[in-house]
Amino acid sequence: MNRSELFKYYPESWYPICLSKELKKGNSREFHAFGGKIILFRNLKGEVGIIKRYCPHMGTDLLRAPIGNHGPKCPFHFREFDPNGRCVYVEKSDTIPSNAHTKALTTKEDMGIVFVFFGDKPTFDFPYFSRVKDQDDKAYSKPAVFDLNTPYQALLFNGFDTHHLDCIHNRTIGRAPAFTNPNRHLLTADYSMKVLPNRLYDKLVRLINTKENEVFLECYGGNFLVITLKDTKDNILISSVPIDDKRSRIFLTSTSTPERTFLKRIGQKFRQKLTTYLGVEFLKPDIDIIENMKPEYRGLYSEQDIGVIEFWKYWDKLPRNPEFQEKFVI
Repeated sequence: MNRSELFKYYPESWYPICLSKELKKGNSREFHAFGGKIILFRNLKGEVGIIKRYCPHMGTDLLRAPIGNHGPKCPFHFREFDPNGRCVYVEKSDTIPSNAHTKALTTKEDMGIVFVFFGDKPTFDFPYFSRVKDQDDKAYSKPAVFDLNTPYQALLFNGFDTHHLDCIHNRTIGRAPAFTNPNRHLLTADYSMKVLPNRLYDKLVRLINTKENEVFLECYGGNFLVITLKDTKDNILISSVPIDDKRSRIFLTSTSTPERTFLKRIGQKFRQKLTTYLGVEFLKPDIDIIENMKPEYRGLYSEQDIGVIEFWKYWDKLPRNPEFQEKFVI
């Protein structure tokens, strides 16, 4: 693919679409993502599904469909679909035609967020969080969500841009970054940065955390960034979804293994809320700067931009499925 095609077709990955609380049982909602519109629903069993918007029978808009026990029930001929896209009911028929089914995306609810794997089927597992013993049992903060007028990659590759930490974040690099690309879906960075006490925010970070952070970054699919700071108890998640090629939505939360006693749970809840707040505050200078950014411009300098160079080498090679994207997103 040439560079314009790389930016047109989105890598196969786990993308956050909305907060779980935004999808009430028995309801559906339209969301703008991947340059088009997708329909999400929560059936009467509480299961979440994302299917193609239009009924495969005669093209009825399923956003107008009532949600039944399994999922949307087409208002035209009463065909009902489950979260896997299977047609489970055809009015006045004991058989279901083989062409009655529709395309669905794989979904996962985690940390109060609805994630979707953008592709025919998941090509890698939902990312692992090192601060959580049981990946199905997480304590987490209320996610922060904000929309940006910038491509979805812009905030993510900033994590690998160690040069900008000194320019706008009052951080200096201690241990030089080491990068690994263990598989085609994952890029990691390992480095340390010193916190300079130039602002009240930085003084608070030094007080509750440390004067020097050991940082480990894991980026999955080009949009799913797990941050681990050595001297903290939580993983930080920053994940993005493209609304279109110029706008994106960002989700940020912190997570760890749930504490087992009441007092420790109270302390953990406060700590995670503070961690998420500090994460958002840390990103504010970036958010102002990357407005209307064009990340396809890459006049990079190997001595200072090694992290960004590594990110784009990785991102350019991420698997994409143009045929799937053209058929699913409308």
